[in-house]
Amino acid sequence: HSGVVKDHTTMVHITGTGCDYIHPLDFMMHSDKFAILRPHWKSPQDLKNAIAQADKFVADHVKYDFFFGEDATRLYCHELCARFLEAGNINVKLSKVRMFLFITMHAYLPKNLEETSDIKYKFE
Repeated sequence: HSGVVKDHTTMVHITGTGCDYIHPLDFMMHSDKFAILRPHWKSPQDLKNAIAQADKFVADHVKYDFFFGEDATRLYCHELCARFLEAGNINVKLSKVRMFLFITMHAYLPKNLEETSDIKYKFE
């Protein structure tokens, strides 16, 4: 599971019930492992743009993408974080993933997010 830290008391994440705010401690309590990343922002404005995009996901009541597809109106958790970073002018690579032995698709994975940032803390 992944989410975006907005400030010291607020994160944005997406679950089966949709995109919403959560306290960082509550987020960590429901995660079996997590990493804290510090993105490589090029300017303070890029960070502001990324936070505005995260707030827009919540305001738009974006739904969870259970099929990890190409539906732009739905997101899965790593995709939410990738879109956040991209709104802040950080490019995130997609990985090729094999599903059910014969289906190959592209998806954002935790490693793709880690490649864009410094890892400040990792709990596994």
